[in-house]
Amino acid sequence: MRRLVFQSIILVSLILSACSGRSNSHSISSWEFISIDSTLKGDSAAIAFIEPYRTQLDSTMNEVIGYSSATMISDKPEGTLSSLVGDIVYNAGL
Repeated sequence: MRRLVFQSIILVSLILSACSGRSNSHSISSWEFISIDSTLKGDSAAIAFIEPYRTQLDSTMNEVIGYSSATMISDKPEGTLSSLVGDIVYNAGL
């Protein structure tokens, strides 16, 4: 009986603490628009960190893997390029 009372007290305490309704609100004291264009300077530390990965990825991604006589357009929801990639992924899973 004592165990049931103890478990009931714990359960009610957990339910009440979960429904405490504490609100965390933040207010913005100032803001400004920043134009993202060619005049914006890059972060040199971030660029230096990314550069080794960029060169390695560019050497892989810039490799020509095939040619097509038809124009491959990536339309949404479905285009010739999207269908080609879908077929490649599907056939790779077989």
